Amino acid sequence: MPVYLGSSLVRTSTACATVLILYIIKGHSERRTLFGESSDFVAQKTCAAIKAGLKVILCIGETLQQREAGETDKINEAQLAPVIATLKPEDWKSVLLIIRCTKASYKFIQEGRHRL
Repeated sequence: MPVYLGSSLVRTSTACATVLILYIIKGHSERRTLFGESSDFVAQKTCAAIKAGLKVILCIGETLQQREAGETDKINEAQLAPVIATLKPEDWKSVLLIIRCTKASYKFIQEGRHRL
């Protein structure tokens, strides 16, 4: 994770050098979009973070265009599959899964959660 030299957090992709990191965000849409991080790379980074003793906040989710095209489940499954294939069952105790749903209703979120 890049370290910002200033005194506060700047973006989801950087951390302040004075912060003790216990949790780390992986798979955030900003990193996937701006830096082209693939789901396979996110899985590798998630595994490495867990091996280093960190807790992982794992983000998956579609863009608004993908949601409007009805691709939510396909995108979520594609982003999660490499992580499932990489992690051991005991690793999951160190993972908090966040599912991003762009402009989603409560009903839409609950239905998607049950499908995963």
